[in-house]
This record gives sequence, C-alpha cells and structure tokens, in this order.
Amino acid sequence: MAKGKIIQPTNELLDKVQALMCRKRFYCFVETFWSVIIPEEPVFNWHIAYLCEELQKLAYYIVNRLPKPYDIIINIPPGTTKSTIVTIMFPAWLWTQDPSLRVISSSYSSDVSLDQAQKSKDIITSERYEGAEKVLTFQILPSVG
Repeated sequence: MAKGKIIQPTNELLDKVQALMCRKRFYCFVETFWSVIIPEEPVFNWHIAYLCEELQKLAYYIVNRLPKPYDIIINIPPGTTKSTIVTIMFPAWLWTQDPSLRVISSSYSSDVSLDQAQKSKDIITSERYEGAEKVLTFQILPSVG
C-alpha cells in the first residue's frame, strides 16, 4: 500500500460493521432501527441510552440462562419511549443474541399488545434486519385473529 493512500470502505464492509455494532450494543440497535417503526425524527435523550444499557446488562443473564441479579422497574413518564424500547425493540435485539429465546409480552389492552407485536415483526422482517442477520433464520408465524 502506498504511503498516504486512503482506502475507501465498501458499502458491504460498512453494513457488516453496522450489523456488528447493532449486535454488540442495544443502544446502537435502537438508533439504527428506530426509523423502521417510528416515522418521526428521534430525540435521543440521556434516559434512552441509560435504559438501553440496563437492558443490555440483563440480556447477558437472559441469553446465558443465568439467574438475573436484580429486577428492573422502569418509572418514566408516558411518551418517553419506554414501550418502544422495552416491548418492541428489546425482544428483536435479544433474537440477534439468541434466536431460540421466547418472549412473552402483554399490555392493558389487546389492541396495544397486537400493535407492539406488529412493530416487532416489522423490525425483524425489515430489509435492514435481514441484512444484519443473514446468519439467523426466523419462522414468522401467521397473525392471530
């Protein structure tokens, strides 16, 4: 290689780096896949990074089938991305860690539960997710009623 020559990374290399970062860091996953389910421009306040970090810590125990060291209670106001991060994006990210995991989620309303499940499905069936997770195989079950 000639001295001072700059090598331009290919799109394929950049995609692989982004996929690796998304698998390694839940916060990066949230930043990358936000636009798949939310049309508005995100405002990533400090609490989002903190919440992602706490969930990522617990993910280690979940994926390795270890007893969790603590329970997590999330007390933040409505409309501050709690459901988007915890109920929609966290399961989709967990499946990048271990596709055999099963996640049970619920809400006060069946309509909300179905909407959140559809958004998770939108993420894992997106071209961006497929590109990042070509090594994983998913079975998408038909929607119920």
